[in-house]
Amino acid sequence: MDLDFEVVHDVIDNDTLPQPEEGIHVFGMYIEGCRWDETTRALGESEDKVLYTRCPMLWFKPVLKNEKNFDGIYECPLYKTTERKGVLATTGHSSNFCLRVHLPSKEPQSHWIKRGTAMVCSLND
Repeated sequence: MDLDFEVVHDVIDNDTLPQPEEGIHVFGMYIEGCRWDETTRALGESEDKVLYTRCPMLWFKPVLKNEKNFDGIYECPLYKTTERKGVLATTGHSSNFCLRVHLPSKEPQSHWIKRGTAMVCSLND
């Protein structure tokens, strides 16, 4: 088993959204280095002088590894904080790194990597 991700569109009220049968809805994360473009329903360029934008609600859904979607996505790293650093664990990952979230994109991976695009769970405010 693995996780796949789907943007939950047209959310009007988080309190009345039905709970998925499998997986969870996650809201409250932020994106750095780009923004969510509701018109194209994909990642878009950041607006001038805006460093972080709210990520849309995502459905973290369990899937079989061979059913995971890799087409038209950016494998966006998700960190706990904006520092993007932490203690290196024995697994070789930072203690601040959570996982890679697949977000719809019309651009190749390299486009967002050059911009340092990542998601964070919490801002340092």
